[in-house]
Amino acid sequence: MQATAPVQATTPTYPPEPAYLAGSRIVAEYRRKTPTSEKLADRARRIFPSGITHDVRYIEPYGIYVTRAQASHKWDVDGNEYVDYPGGHGAPISAVHTSADCERTAEAFRKTIQMLKEENEIET
Repeated sequence: MQATAPVQATTPTYPPEPAYLAGSRIVAEYRRKTPTSEKLADRARRIFPSGITHDVRYIEPYGIYVTRAQASHKWDVDGNEYVDYPGGHGAPISAVHTSADCERTAEAFRKTIQMLKEENEIET
C-alpha cells in the first residue's frame, strides 16, 4: 500500500468576505492596524459559529478585541483607541467608568469584606 501525502488544508476566510469589500482601502487599512484582532478572530472562528458569541457583534471583515476601556473610550489588543459611540454591551462589563466610580466600588467591596470578616470572628 502506497502512502499518500497529507492533504494541506487551506483556511478560507469564514465567513467569506463579501465582494463589495474586495479592494477596499478602508478594509486594507483596518487589517493593517488590527493584525492581532485578525488572528484572534481566526482562532475564534474555530471555536464559535462565525467567530462571535452574539450576532450583534458581527462586523466585516472581523471585529476588534478590546483589552481595556475608560469612560467612552476603548483600546484593542493592537493599541488602537476607539470612541464607543453606541455604548455597547461591553461597556458595563469592561469597567467603562470614571476613576471615582471604581474607587467607590472598591471601597464598598472593602467594607463588605471587613463586615464579613467581623461576623466570622464573632461566630468563632
